[in-house]
Amino acid sequence: LPDAGGWPQGGEIDMMEYYQNKVLFNVMDGQQRWTSVQPSLDDFPGGGAEWSKHFHTWTFDWSPDNIKLYLDGVLMNDYDVSNADGTGPNGVNPFRQPGYLLMNQAIGGTAGGDPSSTDFPVRYRVDWIRQWEWDGSVATENAVTVTVNGGAGSGAYEVGTKATAAAGQPPVGQVFDRWSIVSGGSSLILDDPLLETTTFAIPSSSGGQDIVLQANFILGNPPTDSPVAGPTPPPVDPLDGVCSKYTTDGWHIGIYELSLDANQAPNGSKWEWEECARECALFEACEFWTLPLGTGGQCHLMSNQGDYVVSSNHAEGDKDMDCAVDVTPSPTAPPTTPPTPSPTTNRPTTPPTLLPTIPPTHSPTTNTPTTSPTSASPTKPPTVSPTQSPNTKTPTTSPSPQPTSFPTRFSCSDFNEAECI
Repeated sequence: LPDAGGWPQGGEIDMMEYYQNKVLFNVMDGQQRWTSVQPSLDDFPGGGAEWSKHFHTWTFDWSPDNIKLYLDGVLMNDYDVSNADGTGPNGVNPFRQPGYLLMNQAIGGTAGGDPSSTDFPVRYRVDWIRQWEWDGSVATENAVTVTVNGGAGSGAYEVGTKATAAAGQPPVGQVFDRWSIVSGGSSLILDDPLLETTTFAIPSSSGGQDIVLQANFILGNPPTDSPVAGPTPPPVDPLDGVCSKYTTDGWHIGIYELSLDANQAPNGSKWEWEECARECALFEACEFWTLPLGTGGQCHLMSNQGDYVVSSNHAEGDKDMDCAVDVTPSPTAPPTTPPTPSPTTNRPTTPPTLLPTIPPTHSPTTNTPTTSPTSASPTKPPTVSPTQSPNTKTPTTSPSPQPTSFPTRFSCSDFNEAECI
C-alpha cells in the first residue's frame, strides 16, 4: 500500500491473498483498474486440501519497469509499471512511489464471507519474511546466478550475500528429503541441507560455475492436516549444577532471536551442543536453543516454542543457566524426558512451497511463506520502493522487529541484527 496519496489513488499490490478456495495476485492502479490472476486451489497438485497442508513461498519483485508476483517460484502476474502512468495523485505513477507492507488476517467482508460458522481461533502461520534491495552498483558480470530446481529462490546474487532456497510442495505421496548441490564449487556450503528452507552464503569462488540446487523428494507420508503446536518438553531445572539438553529425535519451530554461523563457534568451524547451550544461557531473549549436528550447522537461539519436527540430526534444549558456567555435561546425569513429537513427521514445506517451467526468480524483494490463516493485527513494516538497475541483490537495512509482534517464526540468519526484518 502507498505511504502517501491514500487509497485507491495510491494503488494497491496484493502479493498474496488467499480465500474462497483460491489465491489472488492483484495489481490495482490509481484509477481502480485491476490486473488480477486468481487460480483455484483445485488446479494445484492434490487440490486445495493437500495444498493447504504445506508452507508456500510468495515472491514480489519490484523494478522500475515491472511488478512480478510469484508463487513457489512460478511467475503468476507480470505487470508493466508504465500502465499506471498518470493514474496516481497529482498525475504521478503510484508504483514509482514508496509504499509499505501490510500483513494481516482479515475476517468476513464481501470477499471473506459470513464468518459466523468459522471455528475460532484461526491461525495465520508465517515462517519467515525477507527483503532485499536491488544494487545497481554491482555489475552483472560480478554476480553469481543461482538456479533452484524444485522450489523458489533463483536469481542473481552478489558475492558474500546470503541466499535462501525454499523447496516446493512435494508430489502427492512424497515428502521432502534433502537439498543437493548440482554445481557451485567446493566452497559452497548449505547451512542445513535437510531443511525445506535453507540458506547459504554466495562464495567468492564457485569454480567458474553458477550455482544450481536441487530439491529432492522421497516416498513418504505428508502431513495429515495443517500443523498444530507440538508438545513442550518438561522444564529443565535451571540450577541443578548440570548443563542439560533434551533427549530428543527432533526440534521445535520458534522465533529465531539470533543465529550463529559455524565460523562463530569457539573452534571456528563447528558448534558443539554444550557451546550452543551456553550461548542461550547468556543471551537474554533466548528461551531454548536448537543445533543441526554436523559441519556447517548454525546455533539457533530461539523463543516462542511451537511445532515439533522429527529429525535425527538435531540437538535441542531449554535455556539452562548452569550452561553459562559449565559446558561439560555430567556423565551420570539422568536424561531429561524427551518431547513427544507431534503427529506431523515432516515440517510443512513451500511450493505448489511461494510453485511448469520456473523462470529464474530473484530472491524475493519480499517473501512470505504461509499456511492456514490466524488472527493477527495489521503491521506496517519498513518502506519498500523501486530502485534502478535490477541486476543483483544485497540485503537492505531495515528496523529490527519486535518478537512479540508476531506469534510465528522469522529467520534473521541472513542479516545483522540491525538489518533483520
